[in-house]
Amino acid sequence: MVGAGLAPVAAGAAPQPVPDVAADEATAKRYAALGDKPVAKPADGDRERDPHLEVIHNNEPDPPSEMSMEGGKLPCRVGADRAFVFTRTPGLSARLSDADGGSLDGAFKLFRGPQGAFSHEYAEFHVRSIPSGSFGSAQVPEGYITADDIYTWRVRAEDRQSHTWSEYCEFEVDTARPNTPLVSSADYPTEGAHGSVGRTGNFTFQVNGNTGRDGTMDVVHYSWSLNDNGAHNAAVASEDGTVTVPITPTRPGINTLYVHAVDRAGNHSLTRAAYRFEVAAPTPASAEWKLDESSGDSAADTGQGNRPLSLSGGASFGPAYAANGMRLNGTTAVATTATPPVDTSRAFTVSAWAKLTRTDGYFTVLSQDGDRVSPFYLQYDPAVDRWRISATDRDADSPSTVSVNSLNPPEVGEWTHLLATYEPNSRNATLYVDGEPQGSVAMSFWQAGGSLVVGAARWNGDRADHFPGAVDHVQLWDRELSAAEAAEAANLAVPRARYQLDERSGSTTLDEVSEQTATRSGGTSWAGDPRDSAASRKKWLNFDSSGTGEVTAPAPAGLRTDRSYTVSAWVRQDEFDHLARAAVGAGDARYSPFLLGYRPSEGKWGFLVSKSAATGDSWLALSDAPAEAGQWVHLAATYDATSGQIALYVNGTEQSFFSGTPDGTGVQSRVATGPLWIGRGIWEGQRNDVWRGDVDDVRLYSGVLSADEIAVVYSTTFHF
Repeated sequence: MVGAGLAPVAAGAAPQPVPDVAADEATAKRYAALGDKPVAKPADGDRERDPHLEVIHNNEPDPPSEMSMEGGKLPCRVGADRAFVFTRTPGLSARLSDADGGSLDGAFKLFRGPQGAFSHEYAEFHVRSIPSGSFGSAQVPEGYITADDIYTWRVRAEDRQSHTWSEYCEFEVDTARPNTPLVSSADYPTEGAHGSVGRTGNFTFQVNGNTGRDGTMDVVHYSWSLNDNGAHNAAVASEDGTVTVPITPTRPGINTLYVHAVDRAGNHSLTRAAYRFEVAAPTPASAEWKLDESSGDSAADTGQGNRPLSLSGGASFGPAYAANGMRLNGTTAVATTATPPVDTSRAFTVSAWAKLTRTDGYFTVLSQDGDRVSPFYLQYDPAVDRWRISATDRDADSPSTVSVNSLNPPEVGEWTHLLATYEPNSRNATLYVDGEPQGSVAMSFWQAGGSLVVGAARWNGDRADHFPGAVDHVQLWDRELSAAEAAEAANLAVPRARYQLDERSGSTTLDEVSEQTATRSGGTSWAGDPRDSAASRKKWLNFDSSGTGEVTAPAPAGLRTDRSYTVSAWVRQDEFDHLARAAVGAGDARYSPFLLGYRPSEGKWGFLVSKSAATGDSWLALSDAPAEAGQWVHLAATYDATSGQIALYVNGTEQSFFSGTPDGTGVQSRVATGPLWIGRGIWEGQRNDVWRGDVDDVRLYSGVLSADEIAVVYSTTFHF
């Protein structure tokens, strides 16, 4: 029997269905369209197999998720918390996914009005063939939104067999820009010079008229920049949009503060305010304790304020870096002010000279008291064996801290200059050691209402971290010092020796700074006006032509020639020859670290700094003009360790010629290991550069005398 769809069969065999090839191919195509799943066409060899039923199930797409706008910047929200946009063609986005995989289409639907109160419905706009799990994004077409209002949207995911809808999202279009804001400042008004470089002032920003829908105030923050140097934001918290911002001027003279108002839709004011104000020159320290007292329990504030330090716990006065300082026992000794001398939430700088005598604990040089902890600690940290400036994040027990550490360990028993600055706009704190920057880190200093503390800190409500050693010349500024000012503070000029050479008899001469004596020998004699009543500049020491004269003096206490120093002398030679002459020289085993005198190869006055204790390589600062015989000349020379620069001054005027260095930079002086010599030096291990002529008023300083200070020395000791 032959029936439709059946092939002939042998006796006893079960009938087999006749494969409908065309139907199989159509089915394969139809199933392939469902989620783009390929369905194989039955192979020829499969047509003889037993009949079977194949069922392909299609899942509905997942509801679209992770709805957002403008490239993910604005989340999906409804109601009062809805997003605001400043464009009428915002970008919409949602993740499309399907348990079956494959590709999906997305249909975006836009309505005017909030959810449940639509006043208009727009034609759908689509995205096609989005791989499952990926984002489908589309932009509202031009011409759909023609007015600022509230709008709602959703998206439908389709797999060409079924679909699902997303939740609703709302947004409000606001294309109205805020007005140019108003800017004012009582600290830095527009007329006259005020404040100081690095001193924080308050500036007030106002909206200058409401521009939100229905006349509402819609400014959410101000974007500002001082002299177009970096952008900052100030959030609005007040109902009327007024904000007061602490800002720190960075340069003297005219500064310009630029301010934009920004509304909740992200609109910037069409023009920015340009507030011009003049900043006064840098001001001196707002508080300064030189600690030069010799007794008592109080140290005067010689700065702009009047906040004396009260010593307690065994703190006392004694010889220090510059005259006297404060000695601290490391257990109980401390000095404090009665009131806070600096606002630690605004720009400030603190500095001190410190001599540490041991390294077995946390030891604080300077801090300020909060209730439970200090907002900052200028201290030694034993965990890393470094100086550091650190800030606590809040006034509570065991707060988190952020620190900047010195690059090198401290030199125990040696005086070190420590300085730290803070600027609140960038939140940068910078540590300087001996005038050289060690690093900067972003910190936030909270305002402490307690005392400035010298020699200890507060931690978890207790006095802690007492400093063992000595502290000298503590300074505070209510502004951020520049790197140049930090170097200048470390280069504080401190007299270490002065030999006036006024004696009329004997073989010794007095150092008026240390009250030690130096010994003259060989062909030297007291010269000038023989009267005891004669002025100092009319008395001097003469070195005869024998080349045997010299003065040997103790190495000046506190003077390190590997750090900044200044040397000066009045000199006169009757004639010059082919030999170098040193009016002043530093002692060493083979090569003087410095020589101040005459350089024959150039025929000029010169200041020589030797590079190595083993070789004669050196740098030279030379006079602009050739040296003149028979004339008194004032020579002064400086070495600035913070910049690696040498300079020579002749009769109070800085010279510009150099040898071994193009501009006097790149110099690294080394420590002298021997005595101080007047009238000689040492070279290749031999007595050398002997002086022939007159020398008077020899001075040495730690630190660098400024050009003005050198000019004063010259003018007040003039020889003729």
